[in-house]
Amino acid sequence: MLGAADVLLAILDRDAGVFSVPSKVLTHLCVGKPQLLVVPRENLAARVVERAGAGIVVQPGDQEAAAAALRRLLSRPSERRDMGSRGRAYAKSTFAIGPIGDRFESVLRGPIGESHGATQSASL
Repeated sequence: MLGAADVLLAILDRDAGVFSVPSKVLTHLCVGKPQLLVVPRENLAARVVERAGAGIVVQPGDQEAAAAALRRLLSRPSERRDMGSRGRAYAKSTFAIGPIGDRFESVLRGPIGESHGATQSASL
């Protein structure tokens, strides 16, 4: 369903937006569609989307800027396509399951490997 959208929207309240990183923004990156975020600029999701070039960020409460950003995105299909592609590329490199799985395994093997190795040595 998300893939049928022209633009994906995420909105956070000014107060909650400073602390919250909405998982929908990360999902939107995976979908490969441009985003319009109405969230505080200091929000991590806003910084990710801006750094990746995957959408436009507007401050909460600025309805005129949000409307202008939406009109801009809807009137520029090639810009939407480029933003979506950059977001998808960011997601593929950042959320790659292989390296993430390897990191989890190394964290889990550290304590398990140490205690398991000590047990094996003691029993030999």
